[in-house]
Amino acid sequence: MACALWVASGAALPAAAEEAGEVNRTLLAAAKDSDRASVIAALDRGAAVDATTRTGDTALLTACKKGDAEIARTMIDHGANVKHANASGVTPLMAAAYGGYDGIAALLLARGADESLKDNRGMRAKDIAAQTQSNQVANLLSSH
Repeated sequence: MACALWVASGAALPAAAEEAGEVNRTLLAAAKDSDRASVIAALDRGAAVDATTRTGDTALLTACKKGDAEIARTMIDHGANVKHANASGVTPLMAAAYGGYDGIAALLLARGADESLKDNRGMRAKDIAAQTQSNQVANLLSSH
């Protein structure tokens, strides 16, 4: 409420809010660029671990889409939500299934990812793994 009143008044956002937005953008860009050192630096500067892009992607989801196990593990170790879904309903586990990244899928499952979640098309991670012929991920999901 206070932020809404502040913005409605036409006042500039406080420097802390601008800095928080910048550090969150740095985190998301670093994940997209597979720059683990910058991911860690952004987290150390106070980036929100579950900051999102306009489409709802988090740094963890981006890492899972790219198959970047190091950044995925870093984000999870810093408390990233392994069940977060973007605007399309895609979760990190679904992204790992789509890419055939069985190591990342195993990590996500070990840290509490929910394989029963469905995206906006009604697809679960196991459906995506089958559709994309990601056999190792499909086997992992069927044995979990």
